Amino acid sequence: MSLRAEVEQALKQTKLDTFFHRFDASDYNPAIPLGINLFSGLATASTTSESLAADPVFIETIKNFIWSMRR
Repeated sequence: MSLRAEVEQALKQTKLDTFFHRFDASDYNPAIPLGINLFSGLATASTTSESLAADPVFIETIKNFIWSMRR
């Protein structure tokens, strides 16, 4: 068993797992900012900085995120 699995099991046994949010790129993680969750969710295919810069959905998402942080 890997160390991560052992720690996860120990957290569940002691009922501390509700305070710990293990990173999983396929799930929203309430312990990290929305922007990080968005970046994590983008990696469904091979991505380069050029492809991100050319993606209008990505650019709009970043603009909205930055705008929301300025409020």
